[in-house]
Amino acid sequence: MISTITIFIIALHMAVTFPAELTADVKLWSLGGFGFLALMSLLSIFTQAVKGRDMTIFRSMLLMKAIGFMIAFSYDFLEDDAPTMITAIRSQISTAALSIALFTLFGRILLQFRFYRHKAFGYTALAGMPLALLLARLTGPATNGSYLSVFGVLVFSVCMVLMPFAAAAAFSDMHTVNLIDPKLTAVSGGELIFIIALAFIAFMSGKMNHEYGIVMIFVGCLGGLVFFMYGRSTGSKLFFSVAAVLLSLYVTMTSTKVAGRLTVILHLKDQWNRGYPSQEAVPLYYFMLRIRGAGFYGYGNAMLSRKLYPTAENDYIFTTLIYNHGLLIGVLAFLIAMAMCRYIMRTQTASRYDTVLIQSIGIIFGAIYITSFFGNVGSIPLTGISAGFLAGAGRSMDAAGAILLGIVAGVDGRRKKQ
Repeated sequence: MISTITIFIIALHMAVTFPAELTADVKLWSLGGFGFLALMSLLSIFTQAVKGRDMTIFRSMLLMKAIGFMIAFSYDFLEDDAPTMITAIRSQISTAALSIALFTLFGRILLQFRFYRHKAFGYTALAGMPLALLLARLTGPATNGSYLSVFGVLVFSVCMVLMPFAAAAAFSDMHTVNLIDPKLTAVSGGELIFIIALAFIAFMSGKMNHEYGIVMIFVGCLGGLVFFMYGRSTGSKLFFSVAAVLLSLYVTMTSTKVAGRLTVILHLKDQWNRGYPSQEAVPLYYFMLRIRGAGFYGYGNAMLSRKLYPTAENDYIFTTLIYNHGLLIGVLAFLIAMAMCRYIMRTQTASRYDTVLIQSIGIIFGAIYITSFFGNVGSIPLTGISAGFLAGAGRSMDAAGAILLGIVAGVDGRRKKQ
């Protein structure tokens, strides 16, 4: 409630305090984003009287999408390739409507049916991820050296939806393989299948598709944590969680993309002083030079040039927030995202399958927002994975995120119904 009111007040303040040097077209362009943010903030305030975990998750999604809409119109767009304002607004609204529809649909489906609990469904999801990565490598177009999509669908979004079901199926199957010492060394069949699948996913995404973001999020973060939290025995928890993290680090550190981005971070000034600095060194160094001057309220709306940050509303989402709107808005948006993750993790469930499913969803969201935020401020290499709902150009990510949040609401609804 407090965060909603705070963002609403600051949005109204910024909507009328544009820097004097901005043109009328840019001011009008940005007012569209602020208007949508104010509208969604008011809607969130008015729906506070409606109680329930599903409504709280829905409001969090709506508020972050409103911030993402604002960011999509909060920089000096390029005149030669910018769409008309009406077309852009229509696209953003359709994305928001799609997210709401998917949230409602999957929440209702899981509330009425329980087919998702079948282990066959989870293991099918587990097999679907390597297949999607293989198809992307064979048929998908290369984007900055990575093979991210197949048939127009972003592979990360597909894996994002399938992975929680795969983890739930694997860790609900506690059939013991090793009985030498059940408390220390027992291993379940599901754990063995899951670690083998993670190895395939790490190899195919990191080595074949050159996309280490999937390795970091799904293999390192999700794999390491679910093994540690739900392993069959103390030995399996320690061994498999460490194995998942080391596997992620090995694939990641042997990536030429990561090596290049680490070089930028460790030798940022040298990169800047070179005659031809890398494409990633220029925006990062510029941001580091001027971050102190941004203060609590930023340099002003639309002051971050898209010519310097071509993906200002996507990969550099938190950079845009902090630079234009200050540390107050940037950190607040991050805290709202993390509060949503905490709310997901605390959802009560009626079975082990549902518990692992919900916890996996919370881990995925948390890992995405954390890596995006710290990658933007130069603490870790950018993963290339945009922050769901906040990113203005992430239609497939928004759709996948809405499906997962709908699943959380549906699982919570089933528990209350029972």
